[in-house]
Amino acid sequence: MKNLKKSFYFCCFLFLFSCSNDDDLCCSENNQVEDAFFVLNNLNAENQLFYFQRNANAELKLLGNYGTKGSGGNLHDYREFGVSSDPNSSQDAVIFAHENSLVLNVNNFDPSFSIFKIHSDSLEFKAKQNTDFLYPTSMASVKDIVYVLHLYGGLQGFKIDKEGNTSPIANAIHQFDSSVLGYTNVSINKSGTKLIVTTISDKAYVIKLDESGGFISIGENAVLRPFGATFITDDVVAVTRARLGSVGIYKIDTENKLNLLSEYDTNERGICWLKTDKLNNFLYGSNTPEGKIFKFDIRNYTEEVLLVTESTPPPSRNTVIQGESTIRYYTFLDLVVTDHFIYVIDPLNERIDSYRIEPNGSLVYDKNASFLNSPIINTISGGFNGFTE
Repeated sequence: MKNLKKSFYFCCFLFLFSCSNDDDLCCSENNQVEDAFFVLNNLNAENQLFYFQRNANAELKLLGNYGTKGSGGNLHDYREFGVSSDPNSSQDAVIFAHENSLVLNVNNFDPSFSIFKIHSDSLEFKAKQNTDFLYPTSMASVKDIVYVLHLYGGLQGFKIDKEGNTSPIANAIHQFDSSVLGYTNVSINKSGTKLIVTTISDKAYVIKLDESGGFISIGENAVLRPFGATFITDDVVAVTRARLGSVGIYKIDTENKLNLLSEYDTNERGICWLKTDKLNNFLYGSNTPEGKIFKFDIRNYTEEVLLVTESTPPPSRNTVIQGESTIRYYTFLDLVVTDHFIYVIDPLNERIDSYRIEPNGSLVYDKNASFLNSPIINTISGGFNGFTE
């Protein structure tokens, strides 16, 4: 749900990883990487991944940028909130595979996705895999499989090994109803048995998977304005109803149908992206037009969803002139949830805003933990996704 004009459609997506003591991603004891982020710009000539790290002092540092050998671009074929949207109005245009050793990104205009090996201070390009549908926008991965969702409803699965080599899965390819507006997100459960695909229309789809990652069955569901989705358990999923400003918790039955368990309505239109903490106790949603973050308690999700807190908009300007148009909103898109910080992108001001999670659960803007060295990557839009594992 990106309400940004044409010059804002350089989509970027950020993903967080954590490092273990024996992981290649860990630095020395005096310079240990606490968090790391990958930001994708959506340039027509060539996409680039930008590599950020956060150290123990909560400072974000840009390590470098890496060409994906794929092209991005702008696409103005559907509209939300009265303005054009681009092909990456989705979660998870950047994801990890094989226990955070690989980072993958979509290339909208090839169409393809690229694969990098992650090192503690650099990225190593491994491969680029073409897809069979136009405009890849979102990906999901578990174990040795990755799925790629495309803007017009194409979904395709691939095997991927630890070195980044890929091969299509013969029975993991499907074209959903192309008349449905804007396919935005694909998400997978941890056991690799189910996928959910969401749209900006009133449709969501559940796919049951076999042991090799192939599609067994697909169920179509009527959900009011779904946008983002994330699994809480193997058969329970949280979905944002973006245009309604609400969050719903659904249980998936044996017929691939979504059955509503509980919900919360904020009465603030535009809650799009969402992530959980690593224990799946809390759900965080970003409100695109107002620049707010909502925190929900989902520990008793079978009975209720509780609103814990909502942040105030950041101290940034709320009008930006683009050509002859003036955008009068803060804009927050996807987000990253860590143990102590929430990271979001403020594309109107070309920066990363950080919120500290206080012991009482409140969210406090932390300038020192933000990245304010504008421009980050010229003019950017898009979002962050991921969580500490």
